[in-house]
Amino acid sequence: MKKCLRIRDVIIFLLITLVSCDNNSSPSQTIANLTSDPIITENDSDTSVFITNLDVPIDQEILSAISFSIRPMANSISEAISARYEIDKLEIVGGIIKLPIFGLYSNYRNSIDITFTFTDSSAKNMSYVVDAAEYVDPNNIYDDISILSSVNIENKPTYNYIFIEGKPSGPVILDIDGNIRWVGNEDINSRSSYFENNSFKIAIDGRLMTLSLDGSQSETTVSQEGLSNISFHHELSKGKFGYLAHINAEKNGPQIETIILELSPNGETLKEWDFGEIFSEYMINNGDDPSNFVRDGIDWFHSNSAIYDPSDDSLIVSSRENFVVKIDYDTNEILWLLGDESKFWYTYPSLSALSLFSNDIKPMGQHGLSLVEGELSLFNNGQPSWNNPGGTSSGQKLSSSIASRYQIDLESRTAELTWNYDPGLYSPFCSSVYRDQSIVNGDYLVTYSVISIGPLRFGEPVTTLLHGVNEEKELLFAFQFNTIPCNVWNADPIHSLSNIIF
Repeated sequence: MKKCLRIRDVIIFLLITLVSCDNNSSPSQTIANLTSDPIITENDSDTSVFITNLDVPIDQEILSAISFSIRPMANSISEAISARYEIDKLEIVGGIIKLPIFGLYSNYRNSIDITFTFTDSSAKNMSYVVDAAEYVDPNNIYDDISILSSVNIENKPTYNYIFIEGKPSGPVILDIDGNIRWVGNEDINSRSSYFENNSFKIAIDGRLMTLSLDGSQSETTVSQEGLSNISFHHELSKGKFGYLAHINAEKNGPQIETIILELSPNGETLKEWDFGEIFSEYMINNGDDPSNFVRDGIDWFHSNSAIYDPSDDSLIVSSRENFVVKIDYDTNEILWLLGDESKFWYTYPSLSALSLFSNDIKPMGQHGLSLVEGELSLFNNGQPSWNNPGGTSSGQKLSSSIASRYQIDLESRTAELTWNYDPGLYSPFCSSVYRDQSIVNGDYLVTYSVISIGPLRFGEPVTTLLHGVNEEKELLFAFQFNTIPCNVWNADPIHSLSNIIF
């Protein structure tokens, strides 16, 4: 026999259904609310051809995030650039969501896959095409790249992108296929720069600037009690709490490339190291007269690279004129020196007592310090001193520059060369070697900033080379630029620019 519902039961059922729909399945929260694809339009206010913005007319209340991915060119080896913006990170004007897109190929019709993620976790995919203009480098460096040896899928580097620090074109990102994929809106000197969290920190003209991949930027002024006329030089690197910056400043007279500051992300000075003071105090306390070694107003030290070593809470600093020095982070105690012992500095007993013994070639005019599996990595330019006092030894000169790693044993006070890469190229200034450290057994990126066929003259053309190299010293790729000395200062591998989160 069929059962019939009573009127009261029907009313109760309808009320429950309505309440359920209202609490859990509001039409404004679902993809079904979109009756058609949103009409996306490009609204490009950026001067950089690698960055643009899309206007997206969708109700922000139904969205939790928007993602984009730029499809790689045919036969590309580097992975796609992609990013996800949480909805509260995007600018919304008059109901139009402003979606920044970065990493475009220049002079190319870029296919962009866009994903809308809704508040109920459903998603909708669309595609959009952006025709990017041709990149013309006003400094004639990065719009003329020669690929001497291209990547291949069988021997792909562990990293996909290259961050080039230099001047004057600003920070540059290159993919391992040899395509420029990012240059900012402003032509700036980015020699003192560091890349992390999808943005660049750039120390320039007494300011600490934050420049995001989406083209947005902010800045703050850097100051330190007792210092005036602060200007930055050489690299910016990660410190214990902030960023290690190399400065020139006035401090009882001009201090040239002897002071390092640790800066917080907002530009506050956290700590100062004055190597003129550090070495003067040490030498006097150990029976030496520092007056002919530490010379204010002369580039006697020439700091060009600094890193923090968390293993023993210390700072390792490259003094191009002399050696690599390690000091205690808090007390400034000098722990060791590693450098060419035929240079002037070694004639001081107090300094020679700190020198590490090695049967291998020691650093000479070195750049680009880093730690690789606890070992000291650097680019050994093989360059003698330039500013030692007249009548003293400037040291040796190598016939080729060597990317080097040293294992340092403090108990035996020795330094052993454990890895090197030497293809017979000589780069006397700038340059670097860095390893992809986001993955086990990552590959290396070696930068030869200054390759000159004839006599080197600053301001005249030279060649810059980038070599991708693995642990077995196999060449993975080689790129060439034509520029002037040190315009391409150094370069760092970027493991990935996929799935970036804003």
